[in-house]
Amino acid sequence: MRFWALEKPEPIAQRPLSTEKLVVWCAVAHDRIIGPYFFEDEDGKTCTVNRWRYLAMLKGFYLPNIRRHGELNTITFHQDGAPPHYANLVRSWLQEKFGDRVIDRGFDYFWPPYSPDLNPCDFYLWGYLKLVVYRDPVPKTLEDLKKNLRREIRKINGETLAKVYDNVLVRLQRVLGRKGEWIEYLING
Repeated sequence: MRFWALEKPEPIAQRPLSTEKLVVWCAVAHDRIIGPYFFEDEDGKTCTVNRWRYLAMLKGFYLPNIRRHGELNTITFHQDGAPPHYANLVRSWLQEKFGDRVIDRGFDYFWPPYSPDLNPCDFYLWGYLKLVVYRDPVPKTLEDLKKNLRREIRKINGETLAKVYDNVLVRLQRVLGRKGEWIEYLING
């Protein structure tokens, strides 16, 4: 591009509209973290989660993991009500694999909606990981961040997860005691 001006123009550095990011899925089991799973397209680029990608992750990553640990017939699957989670094809697959052992809207288990204070991924895992993955070595790239996530998840031991699950029970008792009211401020306040 050319234009005429009285002064020399300043160079313009173009930057992407948004920063690079990861879309990560994990599950908290009683003795381990299942994951991380990074949602990426065929080119290895981060992509959004839709019902087909979510179901593909459940079939190709989550299911083989719980089968390896002999948990397919004992584990209860809990997810939030995000749109990809609630898609008919996902719900049908979950019903087929887990029967009545699914905690989500539309299934047999009643669970308070919009309850991150009762979900171990939300009240423990994501916050903990945000504290530790940006430490030494500080990630400079998405690959560095992935390495840090994998490393820190491997460090989470069964003793820690037992405390997390004990905390779930305390939180559930508080919700019942408050007749379903929000409790996060009682725990963190």
